[in-house]
Amino acid sequence: MQGKTKIRKISKKTPILPEFNSQNAIENVIDSILVSDCNGDIRYINSAFENLTGYSRIEVIGKNPRILKRRKIDSNVFKQMREKALNKETWKGEIIDKKKNGEIFVFDLAISPFTDMDQMTVNFIGIGRDITLEHKIRISLQKKSNKLERLIEERTGDIEALSDAESAIMNMMEDLHQAKKSLESVLSKRSELLRRSEEKYKNLVEKATEAIIMVNEKGTISLWNKVAEKIFGYASSEAIKKNIKIIIPKKYKEKYSREIKKNSTTRKSDFIGKTVELIGLKKDGSCFPLEASFSFEKGVGNKFHIMAIARDITSRKMMERQILQSEKLTSIGQLAAGVAHEVNNPLAIMGIDLELMKQHFPKGSPVLKNLQSIKTQQKRIAGIVQGLLELSRPVRSPIKKVEIVKLLQDHTIRIALKRLEKNNIKVNFSTEKCRGFVAASKSQLIQVFLNMINNAEMAMQEKEEKIRKGKLKIENYQKKFKISARRSENNSLLSIEFLDNGSGIEKKNLENIFNAFYTTKGAKGTGLGLSISNEIISNLGGSIKVASRPMEGTCFKIDLPTLI
Repeated sequence: MQGKTKIRKISKKTPILPEFNSQNAIENVIDSILVSDCNGDIRYINSAFENLTGYSRIEVIGKNPRILKRRKIDSNVFKQMREKALNKETWKGEIIDKKKNGEIFVFDLAISPFTDMDQMTVNFIGIGRDITLEHKIRISLQKKSNKLERLIEERTGDIEALSDAESAIMNMMEDLHQAKKSLESVLSKRSELLRRSEEKYKNLVEKATEAIIMVNEKGTISLWNKVAEKIFGYASSEAIKKNIKIIIPKKYKEKYSREIKKNSTTRKSDFIGKTVELIGLKKDGSCFPLEASFSFEKGVGNKFHIMAIARDITSRKMMERQILQSEKLTSIGQLAAGVAHEVNNPLAIMGIDLELMKQHFPKGSPVLKNLQSIKTQQKRIAGIVQGLLELSRPVRSPIKKVEIVKLLQDHTIRIALKRLEKNNIKVNFSTEKCRGFVAASKSQLIQVFLNMINNAEMAMQEKEEKIRKGKLKIENYQKKFKISARRSENNSLLSIEFLDNGSGIEKKNLENIFNAFYTTKGAKGTGLGLSISNEIISNLGGSIKVASRPMEGTCFKIDLPTLI
């Protein structure tokens, strides 16, 4: 039939795989590869297939893929597979298989015919990837979306006071929708990477969807593919013949050096033959999470090299954090609605009663001082309730093009800095050479900046008080506060730093300061300022980092993506 695939009968001499020099790379690639003949019998599987399914080559060679006990597949799917095969086309889809130990997994599979020089089909090559995690995340997101929809229906008849909670639920639904879109985008990108890797097996190393790096026994880089250039930022000409330490963060260099030395003497390592999560260092100095597999490769002169196949998992980690944050906000939103309803009304009545009580006492009465103290605490409780509501359902302010330098010169910011100067705090600006725009809400950024200024002021006052009481010995202490802004080397980020020489933060407290209700200020703080600031910056695609030393000072660094 014209245009259809010719199928050649398989003999023992028929090649199973295309011949090329990088077959050992296929054996160590992260994706699972299965080759079958035209009768459907398995002729070859790689190590990734063994690791995923639990079946060894001995157990599956010569067997039909039905050994995976895959669940019933629709007849239309089989029809599509056959039509694609007869037309020399690649079939792609998702199937559900079962591992040797009975565990179910979801497989993103692509099946392509392989022809000989006479255009006769001799093999079918299947390349797949385990997408069980992505599949579970999709189901989880759908369940959460359905749960939120049911919750909205149940709360329709609630009193008007709970309308704010309903608004929060709608906002969270939008967040879930955005997370779902982000997941679909990631899945779409992975599908595109898989399609490209199928085009030509002879160019596997350069067209691989993961970074492929090889180093010798001394840690010198000898292989650096295009994906490595992309995720680390170094061109091949910059990386080849350099030590692997150029992509290792400072605090891990010593550990990695020990591993390379151990490899050169014993041919053993804690990493070899495993897939591990590590931290990589880009050319611009930023760190990112990556997933890597390591193997030994025999080179010229029987010298051994270490091959690493790595991928950037920043999106996956970000998605995991988004899901966790979404679950936290769901719980906080329900709590906030109850608190607002049950606490705000009594607080309002308390405030009115306090004002009435003040009228019964003459000016200068000691009772008025006590009443004012109660009033202060009443306002503090109201502030905590309001902060809780803002955290659970942040206000969706309009996003506009904002110039950071001009924003830092805003009237509100200048008033706050004037207050610092009146309190004998030396203020320093370093933003003249930084011109950049970000997409943000002006009011929300001002809220974040004021929180940073207020925290710095309180930290310096705390340190000054300890010096005054003799708890800390420092001569001629001068309170200093600095605001600086600069762009990253590749102009992709705009960084704003707030540096003070105040009391600092204990190391044990650093990992908790962005958690809601966590405060080191005692009764002076609510524990919501940094939590709300972090939420605002995260929603803008940025991040807040902190570095601090007790009684020396603290530096908060805000990174925001710049507009082109």
